[in-house]
Amino acid sequence: MSDSTIYALSTVFGKSGIAVIRISGNEVLHILSKMTDINIATIKPRRAYFCTITKKESSELFLHNN
Repeated sequence: MSDSTIYALSTVFGKSGIAVIRISGNEVLHILSKMTDINIATIKPRRAYFCTITKKESSELFLHNN
């Protein structure tokens, strides 16, 4: 098994009100702390969390425009 941290979009690509992203690997908590405002001390495996993904240094939302 690989030690790589991986992610994948789990919802259909395109315009949508919500996107589900799956992340797994050794660096998940580090990545979440850089991209979201989730308190990583409360994260539990195999749970879903609703959050906004931002570029923390600028608070700019990650959006995809077609």
